[in-house]
Amino acid sequence: MVFCAISMRGKVCIHMFEEGENEDGEIYRQLLVDLIIPACLEVYPDGDFIFQQDGAGPHTAKETQQLLTDLSNRFGLKFIASKEWHPYSIDVNACDFRLWAHAQQEIYATGSPSSMSELRERIMRWWNCLSDDLIRKWMQELRPGTSGCREWNPDRAMI
Repeated sequence: MVFCAISMRGKVCIHMFEEGENEDGEIYRQLLVDLIIPACLEVYPDGDFIFQQDGAGPHTAKETQQLLTDLSNRFGLKFIASKEWHPYSIDVNACDFRLWAHAQQEIYATGSPSSMSELRERIMRWWNCLSDDLIRKWMQELRPGTSGCREWNPDRAMI
């Protein structure tokens, strides 16, 4: 499993889970604190971003939503709460709408990897070669009218 965050400013962070490791709520919340939010603040040092997730269980878990609320209250970070997010709209999530399809196309362009190690290497090569301009293009394609969220803004969205 792979976690990626992107924004209008380009790549934010990537995390590859160890073989057999699952993204449960506790692991995801630790990633938020240790990697994801710090990476967001590195890309947006002024904190002027809105953190958006998809509808995965660990992302919508009550404890995760509470953590994001606490971070929001403490540091003024903005996020789109799970109750505000349209559950079936890929049109407003560049990861689902573009990133993963692009990753699959590039990673498997020369066939299936022969090992987990080769797959991990291909993923990192794809990520390192992924251009910020392409990510910005994907972010501009999003259709915020389908999200039902008043706060969404492609210039500030962090996915």
